[in-house]
Amino acid sequence: MYSTDVEPDGDDNTEDAEKSLRERRPTNTNKDELLQLMQTTRNVRRAWIAKQQPTITAIHDRYPRLLDMPEAVCIHFLFFTV
Repeated sequence: MYSTDVEPDGDDNTEDAEKSLRERRPTNTNKDELLQLMQTTRNVRRAWIAKQQPTITAIHDRYPRLLDMPEAVCIHFLFFTV
């Protein structure tokens, strides 16, 4: 299963994943890949939100798939209950 540890600093893979998430819109053919990228960025995203307390606009700008992929939101909050 997935780790629930929070890692405050990202690496190049995380930065690349965030860039892909910002630049690519979800389609039927790339949805699974985008969900995997959301998983890749989860620990950094959680640490950033907890530490910086960004606005909803800032969260949307950095992670736009949270707005247009309901599955991404479900997966993100699933880890709060595990």
